[in-house]
Amino acid sequence: MKKLFIAASLIIGMIAGAMVLSSFSEPKEELNEDCIEITMADDWTYVGEYVGRTSDDETHRFKIWEKEGMCNSYYWVAKSEYYDNGWINNPDETRCQTGVLRRNNEGRWYCAYRGDNYFIDF
Repeated sequence: MKKLFIAASLIIGMIAGAMVLSSFSEPKEELNEDCIEITMADDWTYVGEYVGRTSDDETHRFKIWEKEGMCNSYYWVAKSEYYDNGWINNPDETRCQTGVLRRNNEGRWYCAYRGDNYFIDF
């Protein structure tokens, strides 16, 4: 009976010690980089014309646009030889291929176009 009491006291002491020590540690919070931008107009901001490059060193030209009111939300429009001079304004008004510009786990911007990832440095 004495051994059981000692074992129970040790277990309770260890649990209580762990709880006390854990109360001193600061909870880890993920750094959340939010940005707030409020715009009433539903307009696009032209960022620029860039060359995208695949891992096989193929290139293609893209126009990059940013949607106002959507902080760091970029869209691409691919140059097409089929329409006028190859470009039709912003992604809402284009007949060319367009899509969201994304970031990979290394932080590089890319667009998925015709089955390949084109990396764009801007």
